[in-house]
Amino acid sequence: MKKFSKLMLVGLTLASTSVLGFGDFEDENHLKCMRQAPGAWQIFKLSLFGSAENATFPGVPKRCVEHAVRTTAAKFFAKNRSLNLSGCQLNDLNLSNVVFPNHTDFSGADLNNANLYHANFKEANLTRVNLKETNLYHANFKEANLTDADLRKANLKRANFREANLTDADLRKVNPLKANFKEANLTGANLSEADLHCVNFKEANLTRENLRKANLKDANFKQANLYQANLKQANLTGANLRGVNLRNAFLEDANFKKANLTDADLTLARLRCVNFKEANLTGANLRKANLNCANLKEANLTGANLSKANLLKANFKEANLTGANLSETELVGANFKKANLTRADLSTALLYNTKFEKAQFDKNTNFDGAQSIAKANFTGAVGAENCPSLQRELKLQRELSKPSYWQQFCGAISAMIQ
Repeated sequence: MKKFSKLMLVGLTLASTSVLGFGDFEDENHLKCMRQAPGAWQIFKLSLFGSAENATFPGVPKRCVEHAVRTTAAKFFAKNRSLNLSGCQLNDLNLSNVVFPNHTDFSGADLNNANLYHANFKEANLTRVNLKETNLYHANFKEANLTDADLRKANLKRANFREANLTDADLRKVNPLKANFKEANLTGANLSEADLHCVNFKEANLTRENLRKANLKDANFKQANLYQANLKQANLTGANLRGVNLRNAFLEDANFKKANLTDADLTLARLRCVNFKEANLTGANLRKANLNCANLKEANLTGANLSKANLLKANFKEANLTGANLSETELVGANFKKANLTRADLSTALLYNTKFEKAQFDKNTNFDGAQSIAKANFTGAVGAENCPSLQRELKLQRELSKPSYWQQFCGAISAMIQ
């Protein structure tokens, strides 16, 4: 037993000298003190077995822990062996440029305020890890698992999260300038109030994502899944949302000015007071969406589907609605001044107090069954006289508005009595 203890002491001494870098100390008393530090055994265990589960490294200088992690990561990477750093306390360390072996386990580890510039976490397990206020500039998290990770106020500039799992991760107030989240899973993650301009979310899964008040200017969401996402008051000016899934999304007061929403799915989306000015919504699906008071001035809605949508007081001034489907919509108080409605379908739409001044129609514009059409304003409309369905409905409603013979008779009797 004594021999075993001596061997362990010798091994620990050698590990302390080589792994921790204690040989760099000029003061022999300091060197002796460091070798006897309670956390020295944890360093030895990390170096020899690649495991420091729940380690705190008491009494070990910070630079010695950094040296141990760096040398062990390099050694195990060369051997294609993973490390176990789960629950490990690595906060405030400088681990920049460290290449951790694939599948390294950081679950529950504390890396708060660490410098992880250009570090490689490819395929690592980072579930429940604390990365709050860390520097992750240019770090690689490709295919890593960051479920429930805390990344609040972290620097994610140019970081790579391609195909990473960030389910329920906390990303509030992060700096992700030009970060790559292509094909990442961000289901339930919190990105509220984050500055995400120019970030790449192409094909990412952002189901039920909280992006309230986020800055998403010029961001790339091409073919991303934002089902039931919260984008209230978000800034998406110039963003690429081509083919995006925004079904049942909460988008009230969001800004989509000059955004590209070609072929986007906005079915049942909440779009009250949204700004779509000059946006491209070609082929977009807005069926049953709520666009109450929305601004679509100069927007391109060619071939868009707005059937059964709520367009109460929506502004379509100078918009292009060529071939758009507006059947069964509620257009009370909507403004289509100078809009292009050639080949548009407005059948059975409610047109009470709808403004069509100087709007453009053609023979294929469909007004069949439109309600309250006589209450709409067609002053200066181009092609109205050549639109058979419009003329037919106007004539029909004028006839219906005339008093019947019985009403005329009763009116005459009433006048005679008076």
